Amino acid sequence: MVGAGRRKAIEARLRAELAALRREVMALRVDQPPSEPFDWLARAERAEQARASLNAAAVLRGSLPGDLEASAVHALAAGRCQAAIEAAYPIGFHQQLDRLQAGDREGLPLVLAFLEADPYVFGSGYAKERALRALKRITLTNGEVDRLRRIVIAAVEGPDQRTFHAYRRLAGHLDGQSLQDALTDRLSHPAERGRRHARWVRESLEQHRRTEQGRRAKATAARPS
Repeated sequence: MVGAGRRKAIEARLRAELAALRREVMALRVDQPPSEPFDWLARAERAEQARASLNAAAVLRGSLPGDLEASAVHALAAGRCQAAIEAAYPIGFHQQLDRLQAGDREGLPLVLAFLEADPYVFGSGYAKERALRALKRITLTNGEVDRLRRIVIAAVEGPDQRTFHAYRRLAGHLDGQSLQDALTDRLSHPAERGRRHARWVRESLEQHRRTEQGRRAKATAARPS
């Protein structure tokens, strides 16, 4: 059983942590003016810092049940976290992503910039998966295909993530000699993860080719002789 002195020392430490956390939350930069170009990575980092502060505030609120200051700091951290996450995306980004999913190319430049920057922030994985699915249904220019091939190769060299399989599925729609050569090079990547990712994408390309060949064969057979 914790003695009274020990209990007071714990509470004093928690209150010191609470005061420090309040200062940290107040110092969070979440209302930065729009920058040109949009700094995806810096904004994502601020959002993750805000989320870490919110998690710390939740722990302290649980350690000081009923404490008004702990509840106030938690509410402040929650508001700052929400603002930072919203600021991590350009104004109108999610609406542009909706339009891309509906087949409208207007949002394509913004979505390509998002995928090239590859920010990690709350909700970004879901947004990437939505974008990668939508891109399979969009008519792309040669320049856009080249950019997406580079994005796929960056994913091949990147960490294991759930979103990787969405990049892998998109790759079948980007087939070409430059992508094949880049994947062949990555088969000797120093990291086992990179070699494995390259093999998976090559398998997706081969599967997509077989699917397309079968589709064309069926279309040919269905034509009247």
